[in-house]
Amino acid sequence: MATDQLSFSTLGAAKDREKNVPLTLVTGPEGFKAVAYRCILNEDNDGAPNCYGPNNPPALEPLRYATSHASWVFSATNHHFEWHAVVHRTQKQADDEAAAHKPPRWKIDPNPAFQDNSQSFPVVKPSGFFVSSTSLPAHPGKEEWEQERYFNATDDPYAAITPPLINQGVRLGDYGLAVRAETGKSIGFIFADSGNENKVGEVSRKVFRTFFPGADQEGKDVIFFVFPGSGAGLSGVAGIKVALKRQLTKLSQALNADELILQFAHPEIWGFLGPIERLKDKDRDFDARYQNILRALRDKGYRPRVGDFPLRSQPAMG
Repeated sequence: MATDQLSFSTLGAAKDREKNVPLTLVTGPEGFKAVAYRCILNEDNDGAPNCYGPNNPPALEPLRYATSHASWVFSATNHHFEWHAVVHRTQKQADDEAAAHKPPRWKIDPNPAFQDNSQSFPVVKPSGFFVSSTSLPAHPGKEEWEQERYFNATDDPYAAITPPLINQGVRLGDYGLAVRAETGKSIGFIFADSGNENKVGEVSRKVFRTFFPGADQEGKDVIFFVFPGSGAGLSGVAGIKVALKRQLTKLSQALNADELILQFAHPEIWGFLGPIERLKDKDRDFDARYQNILRALRDKGYRPRVGDFPLRSQPAMG
């Protein structure tokens, strides 16, 4: 492959909340590498100060979502679960804290139903909510029991990293861009949380509500451009703008860069259509989707060496 061209290869499929999600690996000039896909979003509220807690005050998420079993029913006699998304400590650790600091800097909720299989209980804040954590700390200098240590799902644009992306070299702290082709809305994000399932599309409330403030996301895909290794030398939300500009500057060097836009401006079934069916799809919806994706990329630093489709001198291949 010429070094000034993008190359596309199909990866194994992941899933979103409704369907299989094909993943595409895109490589190109100056070491450009991206994993691209489109999927339905799922809202992640981990790290929000009011994400988890007992029934009063009301929290953003059911407390069972913070455990190893999303359908868990809390019981004072059954402790066969683990806390995953809240900071937790044992009674002994809480007693040691109380002995060392007057008043203690943190406390646990000793409700017997909240004891997990390691005899840990959630750390509770004065507000009554539990300390909700993210896999990547936003402020590593803060203590583990401080809510400010973690990304806030309400304010910070982040996504959850999962095995399909990890397998392609994506790590916590890497960056990506999400685009809604039908509206042109877009937002950069950092990978700050994690999941174990073969899924993609889990994003913070900040990302989710950027596209769907009314939570009407069902059946509406969002395009993701994910950049493995993009977190090198950068950190936190502050690194998003720089990371995206670096990656999109590399993308701009490819003479066929607009093929990436073309691929996602077409419907998901484009690759399965014949020439006649493809001609039928050349409608105003395609043009609008193309322009919306192009505008989102340009806004973050994309400056192609050749003209944009359909003005470029050579037609797009494929």
